[in-house]
Amino acid sequence: MKKLLFTLFLCLTASLGMAQSEETFKNPPAEMCSHVILGWDGEINSSVIEKDLDAIQSVGFRNVIIEPGYRMGAPYLSSEWFQNVRTMADAVARRGMRMWIIDEGKYPSGMAGGKFSQQRPDLCMQALMADGDTVKAVRRSSQTRCVNNPTGGKDENNSLCDYLDTLAVDQFIRWTHEEYKRALGPHLGTTVMGFRGDEPAFQRVPWTSDIVEVFEREKGYSPLPYLKSFLHNSRSSLAAPNLSEDQRRAKADYWDVWSRLFADRFFKRQADWCAANGVSHITHMDKDDMLPWCVKMEGDPFRCLSQVQVPGIDVIWSQIWYGSYTEFPRLASSVAHVYGRQRAFSESFAAYYRKLDIPSVKYVIDYQLARGINFFELMFMQSKRGPTGYMAEPGMDALNAYINRATWLMSQGQPSARVAVYAPVSTLWLGDNRADDYMKAAGHLLTAHQYDYDFLTDDGLIEATEVVNGTLRNRSGQAYSALVIPYAEVIRTQAWQKIREFVSRGGKVMFIGGKPKATVNRSFMELQPIDMIDQAPLFTDSLWHPEMEEYLPPREMTVVSGRSDSIAYTARQTAEGHIFFLLNQRSEPECVTIDFDCMGVPHLWDAMTGETVPVPFSVVNNHTRVTIDMKAWESKMMVIKKRTVSYPVKKYKNIQAAIDQAHQDGGGTVVIPKGKHRTGALFFSRGVNLHLMQGATLESIVDTTLYPVITTRWEGRMQQARAALLNFDDNDGCRVTGSGTIDAQGLKWKDVKTRFMGRPKTICFNHCNGGSISGVKILNQAFWCLHILFTDGFTVDGVHIEAQDYIPSSDGIDIDSSTGVTVRNVHIKAHDDCISIKSGKDTDGRRVNKASSDILIEDCHFDYGHGGVAIGSEVTGDVRRVTVRRCDMAGENWNPIRFKSQPSRGGVVEDILFEDIDIRKARNVFEVNLSWRMKGATEPPYHPLTTLRNIRFRNITAHAEHAGLFRGYEEQPLTPDIFTFENCRLYVGTPFDLQYATLDLRGVEMTITKP
Repeated sequence: MKKLLFTLFLCLTASLGMAQSEETFKNPPAEMCSHVILGWDGEINSSVIEKDLDAIQSVGFRNVIIEPGYRMGAPYLSSEWFQNVRTMADAVARRGMRMWIIDEGKYPSGMAGGKFSQQRPDLCMQALMADGDTVKAVRRSSQTRCVNNPTGGKDENNSLCDYLDTLAVDQFIRWTHEEYKRALGPHLGTTVMGFRGDEPAFQRVPWTSDIVEVFEREKGYSPLPYLKSFLHNSRSSLAAPNLSEDQRRAKADYWDVWSRLFADRFFKRQADWCAANGVSHITHMDKDDMLPWCVKMEGDPFRCLSQVQVPGIDVIWSQIWYGSYTEFPRLASSVAHVYGRQRAFSESFAAYYRKLDIPSVKYVIDYQLARGINFFELMFMQSKRGPTGYMAEPGMDALNAYINRATWLMSQGQPSARVAVYAPVSTLWLGDNRADDYMKAAGHLLTAHQYDYDFLTDDGLIEATEVVNGTLRNRSGQAYSALVIPYAEVIRTQAWQKIREFVSRGGKVMFIGGKPKATVNRSFMELQPIDMIDQAPLFTDSLWHPEMEEYLPPREMTVVSGRSDSIAYTARQTAEGHIFFLLNQRSEPECVTIDFDCMGVPHLWDAMTGETVPVPFSVVNNHTRVTIDMKAWESKMMVIKKRTVSYPVKKYKNIQAAIDQAHQDGGGTVVIPKGKHRTGALFFSRGVNLHLMQGATLESIVDTTLYPVITTRWEGRMQQARAALLNFDDNDGCRVTGSGTIDAQGLKWKDVKTRFMGRPKTICFNHCNGGSISGVKILNQAFWCLHILFTDGFTVDGVHIEAQDYIPSSDGIDIDSSTGVTVRNVHIKAHDDCISIKSGKDTDGRRVNKASSDILIEDCHFDYGHGGVAIGSEVTGDVRRVTVRRCDMAGENWNPIRFKSQPSRGGVVEDILFEDIDIRKARNVFEVNLSWRMKGATEPPYHPLTTLRNIRFRNITAHAEHAGLFRGYEEQPLTPDIFTFENCRLYVGTPFDLQYATLDLRGVEMTITKP
């Protein structure tokens, strides 16, 4: 239950409405606030705990994390220790605070305060060591700083556990997490939010008892002949110029193997325990600001961090300061974004050698916020001493309020960076540090030119992204439309295949510093020449070139006047608007005019005061333009909220005038009142919605001159055609609502000679990501009724579509090269297909190459039509993952379940499910015809021909004249493995007509009825 409540809390905080958000912004919930490290040194008792919490609260901290110290009276992990922790949790709960627990007695994590050395030496860390001319495996730990060391220094006397051994890790969990769970009782998951790890790493080449077995199984050869060569590395990377090529590759294989064991057996095991107990696991790496060194010690830091709930970094030794530039905070934020984590963490200000004060602390925090970090742990307060250093300065409470508000706001919604930068970990395993040099250079170029981005590794590409119509979509729902690949020797085969698919679907790739030469699949010993992407440019240096912008997406924000290279930003998107965090990274004030790539009303959200203030703006080229004054080193948070202002058409010359005014004002909703309103084509600009009041009828004027010819997709090809009655183009989040009627006058239009430009569609939603239509009634569509085109995320709910007599090509809904579409509670009567799912056709479809996928159709009623739900015939760009469920097709529908194509189409149709479907008065229950309507076919067959895979029919009850047609190709018949039938009861006059098709009809109960 605690786990459920915690998960629900995170989901709710990520989706609050803007009005509620403004109130929460002033006083964020404690669960979302940052915390201070409290070092327990000397004897701890209830009196000390209360005084420490008084001191913590006096400077504005609402949360705390305990760090075990020295001479505490109660030995670390003793019963007295756990009693003190319980006393602390009781006191924290009474104050409405929250707490976290560092999972170790100092650092690194994994030694259980010395218990492994003392009680389980058989589970201590193992490493490879030189032994004359050979190498041996020994129980040898990285250095630790342990509460049991009276000097307070580092040594190897308190060994870390064997991170790669599940028995050792489970013992660590039993000694720590399980004992905390026993001591904390109901506080775990309510008061205590989780555990934080600290710098688990290997200072030597790792070893564990089964690593040879695992290596041989994964790589296909033995690592034993190469073990000694693994010891040859530089101090701060895997560079070893004297290794042979085979030794270099074997070492890369070894790093791949042990880093996966590290991620799975140490990080994931702890994170799984935390998830099962309703808490989170935070951790950060060692040397995370120097990636080659970090890779040497952690294997693959991205891989390790991807396993925990809250990935983190460690800002130490003053890496971030005024005038310095580093992008390493993105290591944690990128993992959070790619793997769908809400928060990215920073332990900040340990061992800072620069003098910290309130302004400098704020700048270091802001610098990280501008790179996606949204959760902070501030060093340091020592028990019994109260605030010292910058924490004792006036304004610390205000700074804490600022941090809490800023991090809360920058945790809302989802990240929205459009660019990914490939992180070449595989090349660093080979010891080639040029990869890191070019990766850092690429990151700096993008930041300086206002492109927010995330790092993306082979693992991230393979396991956490999918190609969706020219984008790489990660687990946060964020879509990258460009991938920058800095110099890399090799890329994993599966990652490269996905990159190639991304480009084939319209994604952009560019190389900086060099192109990869090979791909690696199972082993680095078996590198394969790379099949290069010809259309991706190479920039051989690390300088900015204006032509790079041709291969990058439109910026989320563009500085149109003022100095731009000093402005860094990050952004997030919610259902209600966009959030931008901006930072001036210069010692001089800047006045900048910025075009934000969204529509709405901008407000500055002041995290110092909690107030929100509207900002003057204008609309320029579908962007929101704002001028901002920024002091030296200053940050600003801009929230651009969608406008909800209504524009009644009776106040304007005509409907288009109301639309244009709403757009110019930053967006709004055009309202059609009761009565009949006749119109030609209407064009709804970005940010403008439509609402039809009850009793309102919007009626098409049957006059071709009122419907201009535009470039659009028409029956599967991009071409010149007549505009729709209602045109929504590049209008993300648009809404059509109300209980009124749209009368498209199709019964009159069908008699009009329109030559080659066609009759107008009723509504076309083109590039309308996140849009919806609900409630309205649409009569007599002149051509397709609703055309959902090149759109990601769209909802059709409660719409009634009815062609009252024969109108040719009067499809109800056409989902065309679009993804994430939901259609529910819809009633359709058409004289063509009620719903048709398409993805372009033939040569032009292959040129555009955008799929329709992830479509849900549920609880719908299909009346008369040529097809109920039809897939095709335009399937050239593929159709994938479609579910049709709980629908009835009871009104003489000709072919309720329909698949159609032609030999010229090509394309893949796969992962389709029809379930809980009731069919009555149909001609055919099924029509699967891959040579549909061949008369007039204009292009020759294309190979590979249309391929169907994993088509399932479950719980179908049908009354029809015929069971239906399954017609494949002579050279590519339909085979029994394509279709699965389960609990399908058919009452039909004739059985299946199979042409170049064989079916497995288990799961079909067929009753032949008399005519």
